[in-house]
Amino acid sequence: MARYWLCLVLAASAALAAPAATVQTRDGLRLTAALPGTISQVTLDGKDLGATTGGLTLTDPRTNQPPPAGAFQLTAQATGEEGRIVISGLLKAAGKEETVCQLQAVIPVGGEGWLFWDNMSKSRAIRVGEGYDQAVYPIACVTTADQRTGIAVGLDPDPLQPAGLSYDPARKALVVTWRLGFTPLARPEYRMQAPFKIELYRLRPGWAFRSALDRYYHFHPAKFDWRARYEGLWEFATQTESLPNPQHYAYNEGGPPSTPDIPRSIHTFPYTCTGDMIIALPPEWACPRPMRRCWTGWSAGPRSAAAELGQAERLHGGD
Repeated sequence: MARYWLCLVLAASAALAAPAATVQTRDGLRLTAALPGTISQVTLDGKDLGATTGGLTLTDPRTNQPPPAGAFQLTAQATGEEGRIVISGLLKAAGKEETVCQLQAVIPVGGEGWLFWDNMSKSRAIRVGEGYDQAVYPIACVTTADQRTGIAVGLDPDPLQPAGLSYDPARKALVVTWRLGFTPLARPEYRMQAPFKIELYRLRPGWAFRSALDRYYHFHPAKFDWRARYEGLWEFATQTESLPNPQHYAYNEGGPPSTPDIPRSIHTFPYTCTGDMIIALPPEWACPRPMRRCWTGWSAGPRSAAAELGQAERLHGGD
């Protein structure tokens, strides 16, 4: 597979001028960048998708200003691969003192009248002054109003990076934001440095967010391999003996297997919180009165929707 490489090196102390270069895919997506850091144009089938300039930027989140000269060094490269343009790189902090930095990749595409897709069934017309954040999925995409033209940006899932995805109407750009912390106590691959990687790709006309997901799955098949052994609904910490429709359930999370689960083919698994820290608080701090009254008012076991609604009305009546 042919690859076209762009290299950019940005030191916070100085930016070296470089001639514009082009990275492209075989399906018509092209990115033009005047390195080190300015993305001047994104085109699809020869049509310019943006009216502004983007690129990579560094900000000190404590001051909302560029970091001090010499504090960071950013290296990155862009490759035109089959079906996507991949931008990856490494941000290094100088010295050995813990510090922070915000890195943004600004991709100039779209504008007012385009659609920002929250999910497969919801889109919003882009308007200046409104916010468009993708807080659920590792991809964000925009399309023209007729959905014939669309672009998605995705986070590399190996490993998935702690980054935010959004669309900024003022900059007319898809924006990826990394809020990074640097420490000498990290593992060697993260010690005072942060790797990053994103991918930009076109959408199938008319399919919008569905196409964004489909292509993301195609780019990373190992991450989305079907590993579940059973098909059915998921319960959490519930006694299943009185379920009226056990045939619809396959999983019960929250404890050791109980005997009635086995004949019903509901597979019980332990509940494990690997990332939580539990802090003991006095009861009056840990559970406000209305919440405690609600919590202790529920009885165990499944009920009909009407019974659940009635219980909620009785518990919250007058509050």
